[in-house]
Amino acid sequence: VFFSVSAATTDDQFARWGWRIPFLLSVVLIAVGFFVRARVSESPVFSELRARRARRSAPLAELLRTNRRELLVAIGLFIANNMVGYILIAFINSYGTRTLKLSSTTMLFVGMVGAVSWGVFTLLAGHWSDGWGRRKTYLVGTLAMGAWTFPFFLLFDTRSVPLMLGAVIVLGFGLGLTYGPQAAAYSELFPAGIRYSGVSFAYAFGAILGGGFAPLVSTWLVGETGTSLSVSGYMLVACLVTLAAVLALRERPAAEREAFVTGAE
Repeated sequence: VFFSVSAATTDDQFARWGWRIPFLLSVVLIAVGFFVRARVSESPVFSELRARRARRSAPLAELLRTNRRELLVAIGLFIANNMVGYILIAFINSYGTRTLKLSSTTMLFVGMVGAVSWGVFTLLAGHWSDGWGRRKTYLVGTLAMGAWTFPFFLLFDTRSVPLMLGAVIVLGFGLGLTYGPQAAAYSELFPAGIRYSGVSFAYAFGAILGGGFAPLVSTWLVGETGTSLSVSGYMLVACLVTLAAVLALRERPAAEREAFVTGAE
């Protein structure tokens, strides 16, 4: 939608009112999300917990008391993905238009290709992680992102659209492999009784520490250093944090996954 609106308006029109159209249309997504959620039943394990009145009265307190290690691992798993993801979908657009002086249409197209790459590899990684394991899939994705941090901006700074497209496609590969297995990995980290609290807490804090300030920090780094490679270093630090979490992740054998997730712990 952003790309279509940008192509149909001048730069001045897009800056003054065009950018609001996609955000207004996102109201439709809220309606769709509400419709889907209202018709999705709880999983069997949570239905059973409710029937047995086995829900914890203070799940967050229990989470912090009994599963601190798993919580830290889960937070770390999301930091690089969320931070690098925000650089892909938010920062590169402003960097491309303001610093590289490329058109907003070009940058929206590059960002769209990167988002599609991320989406495709997310779907593939979810499937691959069932066979490879969550840890190995995460490891490949994290190493790919970390290794690509500096080549990414070196290619971007050429202002060559084909090279920029190659940069975002490869970055999408690393992002997909660290996002596809996330839901399953999170479910397999926490026991059923505190799983909702564990997943919610880890996802929220991983997002805050990872992507919450990423576009702002990246803009500041470029302004202070005069080079995009400072952002590459910032991305690499996040990848190293996530790498530590991946190495600390305890992989459950395939035979144990279903029993644990369904509550037969």
